[in-house]
Amino acid sequence: MEWFLIICALLTVVVAQDPTITCNYFLYDEDDVNTYSCDLTINNPTGFNDFTQIGGIHLEGFTNSDVKIVGQPLGGTSVTSVVPHIICATFPNVYRIALIDFQLGRIDDDSFTGCERATELSLLSNAITSISANAFANLPDLTYINLDLNLLTSLPENVFASQRDLTYLSLGSNLFEDFSASLFRPLENLENLYLGSNRLSAIGNQWFSTMTNLNYLYLGSNQISTLSPESFVGLEQLRNLNLAYNAINGINSGTFAPLQNLAYLVLYNNALTELHADGFIGLETLGTLDISDNPIGTIHQGAFRGLGNLATLTMARCSLRQLHMNNFEDLGNLTTLSLYQNEIEELPSGVFVPIPNLNTLYLGYNRLKTVRRNSFGTLTALETFELQENVVNALERSIIDDAVNLDTLYFSRNICANNYFYNFRISRAVFLTMLGRCFTNLGYLIDTVTEGDDDYSFFDARLPGIFFRVTADSEIHIALTPFDFAWTPIIEIFIGTANNTRSAIRVNEDTFVVTVPTANIIRRNQANDFRISWVNHNVLVFSGNDFYPFMGFTMEDFYPVDFIGLKAVESRATWTVQPIDW
Repeated sequence: MEWFLIICALLTVVVAQDPTITCNYFLYDEDDVNTYSCDLTINNPTGFNDFTQIGGIHLEGFTNSDVKIVGQPLGGTSVTSVVPHIICATFPNVYRIALIDFQLGRIDDDSFTGCERATELSLLSNAITSISANAFANLPDLTYINLDLNLLTSLPENVFASQRDLTYLSLGSNLFEDFSASLFRPLENLENLYLGSNRLSAIGNQWFSTMTNLNYLYLGSNQISTLSPESFVGLEQLRNLNLAYNAINGINSGTFAPLQNLAYLVLYNNALTELHADGFIGLETLGTLDISDNPIGTIHQGAFRGLGNLATLTMARCSLRQLHMNNFEDLGNLTTLSLYQNEIEELPSGVFVPIPNLNTLYLGYNRLKTVRRNSFGTLTALETFELQENVVNALERSIIDDAVNLDTLYFSRNICANNYFYNFRISRAVFLTMLGRCFTNLGYLIDTVTEGDDDYSFFDARLPGIFFRVTADSEIHIALTPFDFAWTPIIEIFIGTANNTRSAIRVNEDTFVVTVPTANIIRRNQANDFRISWVNHNVLVFSGNDFYPFMGFTMEDFYPVDFIGLKAVESRATWTVQPIDW
């Protein structure tokens, strides 16, 4: 009996592992046309390839010859390391083959023998490591091939020799480090090519030489570091080029010159640290340029020369701290500019004057403190203006007055106002009142330089608080006093004292009442933003636009603060101070 049970168990395992292939037939609604289709279920982990039939029951009135689409049901768990020959032998009229997530390991010369009428082939999300030289030779009518998400490192040089009509090819998310120079040569009618998420470190000079009809080229998420004009030879008709998420560290003059009809260029998330003159020369038809998420420190004069038809420029998160008056010359047709989430501290006079057609301007999440009219040219076309999450405490009213078509003003989390103004054209009078303090503060602006001696420079304290921006190489002191000279009573605020490790508050030039650790709070060679308030006996010190103070003190005896004193210890400092009404 024991032997009998063992034999039965072994037979059960053998039966369970027998390779099977079955089909669930159904009508697929595609563009209001019912297409007879087959969802395959394959259990063939050993790569068996001698199937004699495909299981399943046809819908009434249909036969194998009527099947046009072969694939896998949603959530299917089919397993086969090879393409069973029985598929093409059974369905000779199939036009779409979608063997997605079947755990295929290789494609052989005879994998698709019998499927000569197929026009679409999708083999994505398998484990394919090899494709034979003649794997697609029996598929001359293919217009679409998708080989994404496999384990391919190379392809035979002539594997696409029969695909003269191919318009779409995707080889993304594989392990390619290079391609043979002639791999794509037969694909003269290709329109869309996806090579992203591989390990390409360079673009071959001859890869695209015959692709005179290519419209879209995706090379994102590789390891490409350099570009040359030879990289794009043959791509005169290309309209869309995506090079995002690479390691491109420079763009030389003439790099994109062969791309005479390019409309969209995406370069975000690379390693560009500078934009040199004439880097985009030759792109007269370019309409959209995205170079966000690059650590661009400098925009040289003439960087955008040749982009006279550019409509949208996106430079978000580029670590930009300074702009220059000539940065955006040559962009007379620009309508949308995004400088979102940089570190821009001020807008130079005339910086946007060369862009008279600007419709949308994104300046949110920067470090702007004062926004003046002389930075802008004609603003009549401006409809969307984003300034949220800056530290704006003064805004010149004529900017808003000139923007007669302004519809949306993002102004939340600023100092002089904290609002999102929507339907500005309808509610202009109300919104102008809400921005009143921003307009008024401009008249109280203090720009000064202290020379590093022991004396404070005193100024009127018009309101019970100040916002100030200071550039200094050492600790800074701010005095709060009823007098325009140092005398008791006086409160002194020391920021970055003890070699930039602590900050403190001292009363009457004698007693330190507060000391807090503030390592490296003064950033040398760049602007530092702080706020101080003195309301209801409480002196509070904030960094930038922080919600909570990093230091505070409650005065036992209240006295009026009519003057503020400014100085930096043993260093020259540049200050911009604005009053705040707390």
